[in-house]
Amino acid sequence: MNKELFMGIDIGTSSVRAVNFDRDGNVCGAHQIEYTLICDEPGMAELDPDLVFAALMKCVRNSIENAGADKTDIAAIGISTQMHSIMAVDEKGVPVTNLMTWADTRPMAQAEYIAQNFDTYALYQRTGCRNQHP
Repeated sequence: MNKELFMGIDIGTSSVRAVNFDRDGNVCGAHQIEYTLICDEPGMAELDPDLVFAALMKCVRNSIENAGADKTDIAAIGISTQMHSIMAVDEKGVPVTNLMTWADTRPMAQAEYIAQNFDTYALYQRTGCRNQHP
């Protein structure tokens, strides 16, 4: 094929999408896969990391196929992800919990405690994260 494509990937709260562009900015192939938030209790908003990763891999493959291209045609990849989320991993980087998304409101009491008892500006300077939820 010998195309030169640039892939944009967005891993969002409700779906993952991949779009391939040529050098002139024309869309050459795209694909999107939706998934569902896990909301088993009030305030809960989690994602299954294995499901999200599988959707990402399938989305990337399908977007390349939809472009009539080969993986070697991808010259660069840009990635955008959902807002702040957290997930525990083991020593090898394998997920041991679901991904707690930015939309999860269960830690509101802890966020309020931090705001009342700590220098949140200093926390922001060290981490780049504001103490605001959601």
